[in-house]
Amino acid sequence: MQRPCFSNRISIAVLALVLLAGISTVFADDARQWRHEGVPVRQGHHIEWYRAGYRNDAGNTMIAWSDTRSGDRDVYVQIITPSGQQLLDSSGRRLVDNHPYRKEDPEVVAVNGGWIIAWNEFRNDSTGDVYAMKLDENGYLWSGWDPMGNVVDTFYLSAVNEVSLRAVHDGAGGAIIAWEDTRRDDGDIYAQRILSNGQRGWGQVLAVTDTVGDQLGITADTDGSGGMVVAWNDKRQTVNQNIYVAKITPDGQLPWGGVNGTPVCEASGRQTDVKICPDGSGGCYLAWSDYRGGPLSDLYIQRIASNGQPAWTVDGIVLCNAPNEQDGVRVAVSENNDVQDGCITIWQDRRVNAHIYEVYVQKVSPNGAMQWGANGLFVCGDAQPPDVGSSRVGGRLTSDLAGGLVCSWEDTRTSTIIEQSDLYASRVLADGTISWGGFCGIPVAIAPNQQFAPLLRPDDGDGILVIYDDTQRGSQSIRYQNLDIATGTHTLDPLQTIAVFGLDGDATSVRAIEMTAGRVAIVWKDTRFVTGGSGLFYQILDTTHRDGRFERTFNGDTLVPDNEGYATYNQSSHRLCSDGNQGFFTAFEDLRAIDKKIRLTRVNRDGDLACRRAAELVYTDSQSADQVNPYVTPDGMGGCYVAWSNYDLDYLLNVHVMRMDANCQPMWTEPVRLPDNGTDDLVFGAVTSTDHCCIVVWKTGIPDAFDIMAARVCGDGSVGSIAWSTSVCSAINSQDYPNIVDDGQGGAYIAWQDLRTPVQDLDIYMQRVNADGDALWQSNGIVIVTDALNQALPTLARTTQGDVYVVWEDFRTGVEKNLYGQKVSPSGARLWPAAGRPLSRADGPQESVVLHVEWADGLYAAWSDNRGYFYAVYGTHINALGVEADRHWVDEMGGKICDEYQSQRYPAIADDGHGGVICAWEDLRASGKEPLFNIYANWINDYTVGVHELPSAVLPTSAELGQNYPNPFNPTT
Repeated sequence: MQRPCFSNRISIAVLALVLLAGISTVFADDARQWRHEGVPVRQGHHIEWYRAGYRNDAGNTMIAWSDTRSGDRDVYVQIITPSGQQLLDSSGRRLVDNHPYRKEDPEVVAVNGGWIIAWNEFRNDSTGDVYAMKLDENGYLWSGWDPMGNVVDTFYLSAVNEVSLRAVHDGAGGAIIAWEDTRRDDGDIYAQRILSNGQRGWGQVLAVTDTVGDQLGITADTDGSGGMVVAWNDKRQTVNQNIYVAKITPDGQLPWGGVNGTPVCEASGRQTDVKICPDGSGGCYLAWSDYRGGPLSDLYIQRIASNGQPAWTVDGIVLCNAPNEQDGVRVAVSENNDVQDGCITIWQDRRVNAHIYEVYVQKVSPNGAMQWGANGLFVCGDAQPPDVGSSRVGGRLTSDLAGGLVCSWEDTRTSTIIEQSDLYASRVLADGTISWGGFCGIPVAIAPNQQFAPLLRPDDGDGILVIYDDTQRGSQSIRYQNLDIATGTHTLDPLQTIAVFGLDGDATSVRAIEMTAGRVAIVWKDTRFVTGGSGLFYQILDTTHRDGRFERTFNGDTLVPDNEGYATYNQSSHRLCSDGNQGFFTAFEDLRAIDKKIRLTRVNRDGDLACRRAAELVYTDSQSADQVNPYVTPDGMGGCYVAWSNYDLDYLLNVHVMRMDANCQPMWTEPVRLPDNGTDDLVFGAVTSTDHCCIVVWKTGIPDAFDIMAARVCGDGSVGSIAWSTSVCSAINSQDYPNIVDDGQGGAYIAWQDLRTPVQDLDIYMQRVNADGDALWQSNGIVIVTDALNQALPTLARTTQGDVYVVWEDFRTGVEKNLYGQKVSPSGARLWPAAGRPLSRADGPQESVVLHVEWADGLYAAWSDNRGYFYAVYGTHINALGVEADRHWVDEMGGKICDEYQSQRYPAIADDGHGGVICAWEDLRASGKEPLFNIYANWINDYTVGVHELPSAVLPTSAELGQNYPNPFNPTT
């Protein structure tokens, strides 16, 4: 812990003289030195690819996706030429710049040389509205359109969802956009036209359906005359889900049955998962999964004529009714020399056995004749009874423009799980002959992990563009390949066909530690490997630069780059300590083979790995199973002590301690095993003692009857030893969750939650143990707080004078968990009121508090706070007198550290070297359909003004005379 240097004290004195002289001075009102939303330490892309792409008349294809590279989710686009060139910015062009709020699920349609992109946007409410933007052929905003997006429809009631957008060209440079909508009940279909100039074409949004039950599962396409044909799964008959369709004209009319559409199939049983394509004559083809024959689905198909009437048998004709189940059907236009000659379909089929999917296709003529045999043409599969074979799923298709089709699917022939699938493709000629290598096709993409979600678009006539999702690097990328229409040959270099790559997975369990003054290391667990497991990553922040300078690779470097050949990383439960030379050690759990083992690594003062890239095993033998819950503390000689709990062969936990050197090598031949009584012993902390020893605390016993133990471990040679072991508390009932901090004199303070008086529920007790292992306070500890209901989970921080701050979660109100604290003298006297001092009594739970004592013996605290709709990170800075150090920190409420949209939780703090802290936290601002965790940070310092210009000048943000806490003349205030 550092005191202000001489130059800083001079600066403070000068500022005080200025204030006394009455010169007007402007002070900061906010202790956050960086931008209020924090800076991203690790921010993933979290790409969402829903196969949005459309070719224009020039043969160029625009694709659209959403990702979170900027924190919030945004929509990005890229234009890909037939030659594979990307016309827009590397990794795509963001549609709406510098605008918060989530934007997702884009839909693309080509219009008069350019494109219209529609998306869901959450700027007005938490459930989303519909916006659109028009871009020209070069990807630039169309003149007259709003750069923030044009409103298609907004409905401000927060319970209303507008999702699953579908769009078609209106024939006049605009688009008709339809979506699923819950403004009236659980699901209807609504639509709006947006004109070529960006204005809405209809005065009111069009209700395509407004009947009872759900109308969901929207599918839509053009009618060929500027209108839309749209179909859905319909539950207006609660016991018999059916298929309905409607036509929407450019002037907003519904000629096919009016509002609520016309039935496609009302057969008995359930009909679902309908897909649509135009028939080239103002009508459409529809295919769906059908359960009229029993519990396993068959496939049916229907053509609806331009007048809205069925062109074939009422309720559809059989597309496939082979044994077992067929599903996942897709339907597309069949073109032959610019003439539509029917439709083409693809599906996944389990006719051979009930477990393995195979790929089938069919071509259907305009009069409903099956062109490639009854029940489809077998394209790929190797299923054998009863459950042998590789699955092929997720098929998509497009016309080959010569009466046949090109299809692609996810294929597990080289693996046993779909998460390891590759992508294959096949061409079927107009006569049903399988081209491109024959049965089971040719590879589009073979790589580690998964290649999936293909989208197929013809280019300018001699090739097929396949765009797909790819996780070969662990996290997602969108890639593409062009296949020569005649041979299926790849025409593009696979190394040059990445539209976008970005981190996926979650970043959690953040820890922070000071290195040199102004430099803080942040370490977290990261699942960016996705199917490759979770690894530890780190970043170093330098506070002497505006908004923080990152010293390591963007989004962090791996702390353990060598996994020794094991396919899956599994690193967790990491804890840090200084190496005594401005670097730090990290101890962690690592599962590579059968059992978890504790490993250790070190980062030196330059930020580089100083130990083996695979990290070092602390200890292993044949008499133990999993090693868990490591703690690490400096030994004062450049090495460290590592304490952990070890499952023995009877699966009981025992506590072990090993001393490690600066190269992460064990210094002893065996770890020290701490005393046990035949029950579980779980370590809860370790601190440095005098003479290069350490003190370890653990709980021992059985559930509802735990006690607290501590021991001092030493050893300079090759053998460690126990200097002493003592019972810290063995009172009746149970004591749990001990927390430890050194006392500065070779001993330790230990606090815990205590159930010795059940009528009071949980209370907080504390003990001081000296360097000889003697309890300096009352046997079994002194009361820190005993109040109504529960006080739990104490956290400690020591001042330079030997006083200790104790902060706990407090449920005395019976409504919410709040945070209270106490300051305890070296003699065990409570310096604040007996009931404790509130840090925060805000509504909503406050929890997961972390503490740091700054150079003037004041206390920084940060915590997870749910006073609002989402969790946020709040904190406070209390000076040594017990009052808030700055007006940013509200008395008994705390102040904001970060309250961005969605949640921020589980902060970690470390000394900034300037009287403040770096605070890092888990951040969910990128969340949408699912929680997404990243890491953000801010520099919190209310001593500083103009730090960016004068990093060595640490100044107060305001001058005020604070009352000491408690007031000796009124100790209740």
